Amino acid sequence: MLRYSKFLAYLAECFRILYWAYFKPYTFAKWLRNIHPELNPIDNPFKIKAEFNRNLPLSRYAEQVWWITAIVPTLLVLLTGLIYATINRELQLYLSSTLPNSLLFIIGWWVGLWLARGENQKLEKFFEWSFWISFLVAAIGVSTGLIFQLEFDLEKLQQPGSLALGIWLGVAWGVSLGIGWGVAWGIAWSVFLGFLFFGDSNLASVVAVTFLWRIAWVLASGVASGIALGVTAGVALGIVSDVSDERSWLILIAFPLIPIFLWLLELVWITFIYILSQLGNAAPLLPYLPSCYHEQTFPLPFMVQIIVKAHQEKPLMTSKMIKYLITSTNKQKVPSKAITQIVLDSLHKCETLRDIAEIKNKLNWIFSDYSKDINWVIIRFLDISQDVCQSYEETSPYLQYKFLEKPISALESLLNSISLIKNPQIATNVGTIAQNWKTILITAKRILRERAVESEEVRQVYIAGNALDPETAKQRFKGRIDLFRKIQTSALEVNPPALLLYGGRRTGKTSALKYLPYKIGSDLIPLLVDIQGAASAETLIGFAEYFVGEITYKARRLPQPLYLPLPNKEKLEKDPFIALQFWLADIETAFPQKKFLLCLDEYERLSEIIEATGSKAPLNFFRHILQHRPNWVLLFSGFHHLEELPDYWSDCLINTHSFSITYLSSSEARELILHPIDDFADDIYEDAAVEHIIYLTRCQPFLVQLMCYELVEFVNSDIRDNQRNIDISKISQADVARVIPTVLVRADPYFRELRRSFTDDELNLLFRLVEGEQPQLEDKMDKNLVRSLVRKEILQRETVCVNDSETTHIRFQVPLVQKYIEKLIEEEM
Repeated sequence: MLRYSKFLAYLAECFRILYWAYFKPYTFAKWLRNIHPELNPIDNPFKIKAEFNRNLPLSRYAEQVWWITAIVPTLLVLLTGLIYATINRELQLYLSSTLPNSLLFIIGWWVGLWLARGENQKLEKFFEWSFWISFLVAAIGVSTGLIFQLEFDLEKLQQPGSLALGIWLGVAWGVSLGIGWGVAWGIAWSVFLGFLFFGDSNLASVVAVTFLWRIAWVLASGVASGIALGVTAGVALGIVSDVSDERSWLILIAFPLIPIFLWLLELVWITFIYILSQLGNAAPLLPYLPSCYHEQTFPLPFMVQIIVKAHQEKPLMTSKMIKYLITSTNKQKVPSKAITQIVLDSLHKCETLRDIAEIKNKLNWIFSDYSKDINWVIIRFLDISQDVCQSYEETSPYLQYKFLEKPISALESLLNSISLIKNPQIATNVGTIAQNWKTILITAKRILRERAVESEEVRQVYIAGNALDPETAKQRFKGRIDLFRKIQTSALEVNPPALLLYGGRRTGKTSALKYLPYKIGSDLIPLLVDIQGAASAETLIGFAEYFVGEITYKARRLPQPLYLPLPNKEKLEKDPFIALQFWLADIETAFPQKKFLLCLDEYERLSEIIEATGSKAPLNFFRHILQHRPNWVLLFSGFHHLEELPDYWSDCLINTHSFSITYLSSSEARELILHPIDDFADDIYEDAAVEHIIYLTRCQPFLVQLMCYELVEFVNSDIRDNQRNIDISKISQADVARVIPTVLVRADPYFRELRRSFTDDELNLLFRLVEGEQPQLEDKMDKNLVRSLVRKEILQRETVCVNDSETTHIRFQVPLVQKYIEKLIEEEM
């Protein structure tokens, strides 16, 4: 019983392969890629039989496709021949003459398929060339007979002296292309040849015309696996009689129209579904769309309307159907039109600030490249929604209205770009939506500004946490002018080297890279890639796709947006880094006067990608850029020195200009404290408070922002709870001391990251230093530890005078770091 069940399961899998090969080629192709990433429907799986032992599904598929290709043509040739002879009352002739000849071809077919399981390439080439020569001779004869009404007599091929020809042709076809052209082509052509050489030549003429029609349809639809050719051949041979019969000519004309008959049935069915969707719910009807059963059909009406209505009822279910139509059918225009309509309807419905802020989450399933004409517009709207969401989530009325400036500006830019939309109706809709959104945002901004002015609290303008974004942080980024000048000078050299920007955590590396486009000339285009995000990719293709997405997105967010050409998707999936090389060349061609600065932030994370994939292809790719792409300059940004990296980095960073980024100067830190933005009230601090902030933070930009942020929060709380008057009672040194515990808690992730960078010996030395014990610099171990911690910007040497003699003392560079170490000691006691 168990063996019988396994046989039925095996048989069911074979029928599924047949069904997919003819009616669901996209699903078939994806299923094969899951078995083996390089396996296609037209491939002979026995070409990679060396992998059978470690890939059992591949071995099982190879056996199944072999049996299908062997048995189905055999049954079709014999059964259709029997039916044909019975209908024409030529059964005796069929059994005595045609059937033996057909069996000869079938025997050769089976032998050829068996030989195709091997790896004899010379034998394969011999049979392939000899087969095509014979086939062309026969095909020319048949076509000549059709065009010039000449009789092409194949009876000589059926004489006893040429019996071996049947076996030979079968072997030739089976070896050369029987399995190699896939299930659909293999079955179709074997049936055709069986009748061409050993059946009725007139009947073969009908089949030839049918094949030509079907091949044209297949090629026009863009599918290369020969969908339904075998079915067409089998049915044709089963029902068509002698061409000399007038009824046969009617069949000859009507039979190629079978796809149209099938389309008419699908048209009736889709019309029925459309009527039902208008009378009730559309979502439950999605699984019954014709494309769910036949992935390659002629265009059908009403599908866009059904999908749009279904999305209003069940968005998640509809998004899955749209993805299926895009990836698994030839209905690319249907989902594109449906997505456009769904998006425009959703954008039209936004009536409040909350609606605009939430629209990005509602449309996060939208495919990024579904339509070249409207895709950039949708991306603009979703970016605006993201910016509004950021404003909406702020607690301060001041920050809320300030963060609305960017999306309002983006809407004005979009309104000025509507002429780029080719479709007049879509352009009108987009203009109406953009104007409505702009009105909503301007009204909200005016109300929020009035609230901010009326408030007695200090405006919270400091940003502590993530890297500063120029579009929102504005003037909050201070200093680094010399750094920007050095980067630009090095990048614009004739043969620029690799650039390395290194510094401790939260020293402003990422913020500097984000502000770089605003601080340098227009002839150098910085493109920032977050390698930390890329490190989540588990494959090289995933890394390449992320890399492309980051560059194209950042190019659109430049002060002067650039819309870069996209790489070839198929090539990117097949050989990602070769495709990326060609893509960079395409970008150079599109912008010949520009030089590109590729900024790789958190570049050390590339090591994680190398370890995860076992390939150094990313580093080889970047080295290729350095050596062969003079218009592309690489800037690596991270917190490691060159000598701390694995050895394989030496090839990529062999010629490097290094720039360090560290603390702000005292004047820059004071500017950040007193004038974070232009219209900030700078008289809320006492001078002693400002100096104490500078002392505690050592002008570390993140800690300065955080300290000031917590001071504003503390003062505002005091204003609300105790009616403190900030004009009379300004922020004092005592207030600074009060917020230190809060700052240590808020900065805990930063301090913990610092702690993880310490070795046990380094941490032990810091504990000793806090407890008042100076390191013994005469001791080699202490000396090396101090050197390491100085390089990490934790400790510093200073010369002090004790009893009229100079001595070197070691102390913490940042007093807040010392307080964190003191806190650790207290927690461990």
